[in-house]
Amino acid sequence: MPEDPLIGNLLGQYRIESIIGKGGMATVYRGIQVAVNRVVAVKVLPGSFMHDDTFMSRFRQEAEVAAQLEHIRILPVYDYGEDNGTPYIVMRYIDGGTLRQLTKTGPLGPEDTVRIVDQVAEALDYAHARYIVHRDLKPSNIMLDSDKNTYLADFGTAKLRDRSAQLTGSGVVGTPAYMAPEQSMPGQVTSLVDIYALGVTLFEMITGQVPYSADTPIVQILMHIQHPVPSLLEYNRSVSPEVDAVVKRAMAKRPEDRFSKATDLAKALSVAVTASGGWHTDTRALSPVLAVGHSPASPALVEEEEVSEAPPISDRSARSALAALDPRGTEAVPESEALVDINELDAAYRAEVEEDSASAVTREVIHYPGRRSGMASIPALITNEGHRFEITSSNTLIGRADPKKGIFVDIDLTEIDTRKRTSRTHARILERDDQYIIWDLHSLNGTFVNGRRIQEGGRQAIGDGDVLQFGKDGGVTLIFEW
Repeated sequence: MPEDPLIGNLLGQYRIESIIGKGGMATVYRGIQVAVNRVVAVKVLPGSFMHDDTFMSRFRQEAEVAAQLEHIRILPVYDYGEDNGTPYIVMRYIDGGTLRQLTKTGPLGPEDTVRIVDQVAEALDYAHARYIVHRDLKPSNIMLDSDKNTYLADFGTAKLRDRSAQLTGSGVVGTPAYMAPEQSMPGQVTSLVDIYALGVTLFEMITGQVPYSADTPIVQILMHIQHPVPSLLEYNRSVSPEVDAVVKRAMAKRPEDRFSKATDLAKALSVAVTASGGWHTDTRALSPVLAVGHSPASPALVEEEEVSEAPPISDRSARSALAALDPRGTEAVPESEALVDINELDAAYRAEVEEDSASAVTREVIHYPGRRSGMASIPALITNEGHRFEITSSNTLIGRADPKKGIFVDIDLTEIDTRKRTSRTHARILERDDQYIIWDLHSLNGTFVNGRRIQEGGRQAIGDGDVLQFGKDGGVTLIFEW
């Protein structure tokens, strides 16, 4: 007898056959509409949520919004109802899974990527023209048929014109890995949050992973606000700067700097891919870029390794930082709410993490020779006065913090940069398989290694004893110790 009590039984006029997928809010089943013997997908909200106005509002809204949207690239909803306290939505059955399931097997090639982005963009522009913002665009909400054609789904968090009711206590909804910076701030969201999420999705399609990883959703939200967009070239050396520029524009921190329409993004991607010839998905091309004009060191070992990266910010400090960004003051963002109905968001986030853990994605990782014996166990930047900035993350942002402007860094040079020669977000130190890289973030006064300025926006491998200078003529000088 199946563990799930719905399997094998009727829900309304639909016989439930098997589970297609589970999320933080609902379970989707494969079912049969008995009267016409039609295969359908049935999305079921647990009966325990019937008394939760927030969940029920979203569930009803998904059916309502989808009913307004008749587009070949938007998943149609056939029916909505309730049976013995169990609410459900009936949708067209798509047999190719989700884009998320596809990206978990590894990066996509340029042909598939361009086609999928183009089709999703058509659906988004259609919805935006009708004053509907999805607000939760992500690979798991993009369905695929057997020919890899796409269908945009799950409008449960969509924002409709003239709808004043908020769906969460804070009015902020979305999935942290794909949320635009302004989505976690007070104020009205626009269609440009969907452009940002499509940019994140594009990043994931090309690299096989999201641009910002964290242990908690609140930290991940803050990373979208304060961390520069990682370069695709960090993950795949065969990606062209033109394609990288498309992703960076789509994920621009300021909404006005993004593409104004989703189809503009799709067209720019198509042009960039055509001009450059696309990219390789062979895992040997996925090793890190050490420096502009430099070749990677000889690999010591190639093995299978689970992809994972720890965040540099604690959950509590992230909450404080987000509170500082809210002009209503910290009282507007109590820790019990944490901006985003955190209990609900955490549950969904943990569900996705558990699902990922059950089917971990692996790829070839190039390991460089490890540190020399006797060297410091934790790398650090050391001032002439002996002050030590430890590097405890694989992605460390260096600059001058300004909480009032929403700028937060991992290594704050404000106190020692009395002449303000460094930029707010000046550089990053990346760790990739026991190799450290300094990356200039287009700083105004430059980043120097052993007295030589590296190319603006460029990267260079660094080692024990290298002298790093951030800003010329009185900038901050630090020694890299490892």
